Amino acid sequence: MWIIVFIFAIIIVCCVHTTEDVPVIKGKKQEQMKQAHEYITENNVNITKKYDYQNSLYAHDVNYRKGISIRFIVDSPHRYIHIFQKPSGSESTAEISIPFDQIIGCEIMTDSKVTGGIGRAVVGGVLAGDVGAFVGAMTAPEKIMSYKIVIYKNNPANPMIEIPLIEGKTSTKNSDYIEAVRFAENVNAVIRAIVYQNNTVSI
Repeated sequence: MWIIVFIFAIIIVCCVHTTEDVPVIKGKKQEQMKQAHEYITENNVNITKKYDYQNSLYAHDVNYRKGISIRFIVDSPHRYIHIFQKPSGSESTAEISIPFDQIIGCEIMTDSKVTGGIGRAVVGGVLAGDVGAFVGAMTAPEKIMSYKIVIYKNNPANPMIEIPLIEGKTSTKNSDYIEAVRFAENVNAVIRAIVYQNNTVSI
């Protein structure tokens, strides 16, 4: 009997602790949104297209530090993409800006294996390349340990940007994974179009 009482006590303590943390988490998220807004305003970012990804820990105010929040913005008039990345294990958000003409490829990686994306561009075949993340989702194992997007640049000093979406054992039926695949597909489609434009212009 005392074991059952002990278990209930732990559950109550955890619930109270989580509830007390929610205002703090929401405050951090509001500050993060404020910083992103200021960056967009100060740098005159024109939002042509925007895609967001948040894991459940972040979206439901469970654990800000382990939460993941990614915002991917396309600024077509200025020919830039902007990434606001709050990775797991971090309290802060990084802002990354990449001009279109530096982008040369994109890969979607599951457990360090390429499951989608676009490698070196071939004019005329870029937009109709592999079926990408869709196949990765259809043939995925029951559980994975990591899922990320890698964007490649023609900059030897800083040749790639990694965007981790899943870190830690996750079921492929979990909403975090499903939303990560959807987000990766959208980012991959944008990169595919940019690489195609780059190659078309360079001819």
